[in-house]
Formats: sequence, C-alpha cells, structure tokens
Amino acid sequence: MRRIMTKIVLRMLQRVLSQALGRWVDAVEELTAARAEEERLKEVKRRIVVRIMQRGAARCANKALDRWIENVADLKAMSVKGSKVLMRWKLKVPSKSSVCSLMFCSVDEGVSRGD
Repeated sequence: MRRIMTKIVLRMLQRVLSQALGRWVDAVEELTAARAEEERLKEVKRRIVVRIMQRGAARCANKALDRWIENVADLKAMSVKGSKVLMRWKLKVPSKSSVCSLMFCSVDEGVSRGD
C-alpha cells in the first residue's frame, strides 16, 4: 500500500512539474512573439519616417528646380529686353542734348578718376 501511494504521489508531482514546464514554455513563446511584433512595428515606423523624409526631400528638390527654371526664363526674358533696348539706342540718331550729356558724363568720369 505504501508503495502504491508513493507511485501515485510521484505521478502527481510529475504531472504538476510537467504542467509548470508547459506554462513556462508558453510564457516564453508569448514573450518571444511579443518582442518580434515590437521589432516589426519599430521597423514599420522607421520605414514610414524614411518615406516621409524622402518625400520631403523630393518636394524640396522639385521646388528648387522650379525656381531655377523660373529664374532661367526670367534671365532669358531680361536678356531679350536688354538686347532690344541696346539696339534701339544704337539705331537712334543722337540729338545735340544727348551728345552734350554724353560729353559731360565722360568729362565727369575723367575728373573723378583723376585723369
């Protein structure tokens, strides 16, 4: 009888230990899965931030390119306008007043330079 009782108690202890070990394994698996999910979420967030930064950089580069294109167009327009003004000045017959003003300008420039 004592032997049978010992076997029963040992089996019960073995079952309790087996259940405890099973619960511990389940807890470790849950913790591992939670950590893996946390790492996955961090990676997703990092990718989102990188994508947002890339979009911002592309938008900034696009705006700079647009401004550059606009400046080039303005420069070409100003060059054409300046050429037209110069051609008008070249083709214009100088009057006496404009000749006199040109002479005074050149005299004033010579005096200021110390010639």
